[in-house]
Amino acid sequence: MKFELDLLETIAYDVLDEDEIFSNVWVLSIMKNKGYFQNVSDDMTLKEAITVYRKLLNIK
Repeated sequence: MKFELDLLETIAYDVLDEDEIFSNVWVLSIMKNKGYFQNVSDDMTLKEAITVYRKLLNIK
């Protein structure tokens, strides 16, 4: 799960924007189809997805 959070943060803060919709990021959608990001719905923003993973990992 930490890997997934790191990837979300990198894409949201260094590549795209945190308000981008998860399913619009093709590489994340491909990874979800391979079993990653199962805690994220396709219509979440990257910011919302980051919040989910921070809660799951108890990171503030």
